[in-house]
Amino acid sequence: MLSRVRRAFFLAGFCAWGICFADTAGDIEAITGSHTRIVWARGVTAVTDADALTANYALMGFDTRAGGEHQILHGPASFANPWVTPDGSRVVYTDCPANAVYVVGWNGNGKRRLAEGFGLCVWADPVDGSEWVYVCDTVYGSSVRRYLIDSTDVKELVWDKTPVSIRFRVSADGTRAGGEFPWNKAGIATLPNGTFTKYGSGCNAMIAPDNSYRFFHMIGTHREIVFYDSGGTNERTIAIDHAPGIDGAKVWIPKWSNDARFFTLAGPGSVDSVHHNIYIGMFDSAFTYVKKWARVTDDPDTYDIYAHAWIGHRPQLVLDPPGLAFLFDSDGSGTREREVMLTSYHPLPESLELGSKAPWLEISARRDTNGFVITTTVTPEILESGVHQTVVTIAGDGLAPSTLPVELRIEGPPRLFDVTVFPGEATVFGVDTITFSAAPTDQFGEPFEAGVTWEVTGGGSISPEGVLVTTGERGTYAVRARAQQDQAIFGKAIVSVYDSIILHEPRPGDVFETGRALCIRWDADTACVHGVSIFLSLDSGISWTSITGTSAVTTSDTMWGDYCLTLPDSVDIGGEIRSAASDHCRIRVCSYPNGPAEAVTNGDFSIHKNLAIDFHRPGRAPAVPHIYVLPGKRILMRVEAAEYRAVLVDMRGAIHASVSAREKRTITLTSGTISQGVYFARVVTPSHTTVHRIVVLR
Repeated sequence: MLSRVRRAFFLAGFCAWGICFADTAGDIEAITGSHTRIVWARGVTAVTDADALTANYALMGFDTRAGGEHQILHGPASFANPWVTPDGSRVVYTDCPANAVYVVGWNGNGKRRLAEGFGLCVWADPVDGSEWVYVCDTVYGSSVRRYLIDSTDVKELVWDKTPVSIRFRVSADGTRAGGEFPWNKAGIATLPNGTFTKYGSGCNAMIAPDNSYRFFHMIGTHREIVFYDSGGTNERTIAIDHAPGIDGAKVWIPKWSNDARFFTLAGPGSVDSVHHNIYIGMFDSAFTYVKKWARVTDDPDTYDIYAHAWIGHRPQLVLDPPGLAFLFDSDGSGTREREVMLTSYHPLPESLELGSKAPWLEISARRDTNGFVITTTVTPEILESGVHQTVVTIAGDGLAPSTLPVELRIEGPPRLFDVTVFPGEATVFGVDTITFSAAPTDQFGEPFEAGVTWEVTGGGSISPEGVLVTTGERGTYAVRARAQQDQAIFGKAIVSVYDSIILHEPRPGDVFETGRALCIRWDADTACVHGVSIFLSLDSGISWTSITGTSAVTTSDTMWGDYCLTLPDSVDIGGEIRSAASDHCRIRVCSYPNGPAEAVTNGDFSIHKNLAIDFHRPGRAPAVPHIYVLPGKRILMRVEAAEYRAVLVDMRGAIHASVSAREKRTITLTSGTISQGVYFARVVTPSHTTVHRIVVLR
């Protein structure tokens, strides 16, 4: 077999003579227009998971200028959330079992530990080009710090106001982070430790890598993303399931490259034999659809996941100032022309392409010895008084697109301009009462005295004072407050009405394996629901089997609202023993013993047969961390909290051992006389809950 170096030389020689093999590298560069590197995790055992958090992967790379695909680091190991560094020379990834972030050279050399925690993203300082990694304290943790990759003694706290998910990306200027705070609250936070604004609900949320502050998140179909422009405006849905070879199937983990025009994903995700390949897609210039696709890997026997692409030779601009604000008095006096200096630590092209959709703004650029000077000229006479905003797009040959926000404020007498309704969204169970308030504002966003008329569509009734009474009928209500002096001006709130139970997980499109944990999460109105029964269907809800048996999970149980079980290989449905493997699974949680309140998964998830067997052999750690114990032996765990409670429960939630303590750091549970099987040690502290899998051997 040819070595990678000899093979690259061999292929290059044939292409030089005009004879080339299937040119994946060429297909990719035909889209990106530049040298491209893509990194991802590849499953090397039968145990795989959509977030690549387990130690079952190899670290793979594709280089369009160096012979295509190669293995950077072999497995099985943990290579979660890999990123190519901004200069394209290295890869940053997380070893989840070790809770540590590493960096390694593109060719597998120079592996080095960077920090404890989970690596969220990488970022280059636009001023000096220094490279940073953003790290959460743990998977789905509560604080984010950034570390200078080449000097990790330099670190800064950037966020600890809310928990965050494993999806977290920083804008080019470092002032915004987009992600889930936590799942499924998708939106943008201002950094460091500023405010969070929720845009929607979903997963795989990400902010654009430039300064446009565009944002997207995935929704439950796993076939499309919800896309937003700066400030959460111009919301639209973009299908991402039409790449050749995916053809309408589910996809996973869309991830922006270092260039906002391009992103990667894995798919298809809804076939009998679970496998994924890596694709790279290109948005159109208006970011309304995916214009082009290229397939990076094409092997029906691989499980490739969590890719990130680096597009080379596309320097970022530094704008001074980073934005412009014009102010005009009501008499028309003010400065009409402002300049912005554009520089970069990389070579710049000879010319720029500038664009703006605002008719009141004219723009031009000229080259000087330090970079470019952009001249902006505003025409306030064609506008009414108020605050007007636009964005100037800046592009050029080999240049990463940048944006310049421009704001024009024209003073004038206040007038009614908008109405905001509080709260803007609400979730209730059945029949309930919600009091809304309205805040009319003028064209400058300041309070304005104006009366409103309340109305509701979709169900329920609302009083003249804004008190909504829901009918209890499940659905979505729209509440509006219309300005009495101008009915065209109104504010809106959305109310989601559920039955007495809301089912959060599992979600449609999720994939689980037999022998692994399935956790069922729900909320319930405990005023009328004191216990629930849980059922599983393998045929989209046609037939059901009980998970909880004849007993209930009650509000006093430790697993109330978060019930975990190990999926068996087979289940009993109506006296028939059937394989648990199915792509048409649903969960039903209903008030005990059998309704009337219930919640059902609003789409199918999958259970796949796990062919891997985990034995705790000497010298070989299990693929997923377990605690192995013999009946009657002690189970020791160490915790950092001063106050906690730990319980040992079986698959049905029955408690077999319990201990609580203060100021004691070691938990000792005794398995007693329990039989062989799988159990869970649930540790509850004042701040969070963790679950550890316990395997009791013969």
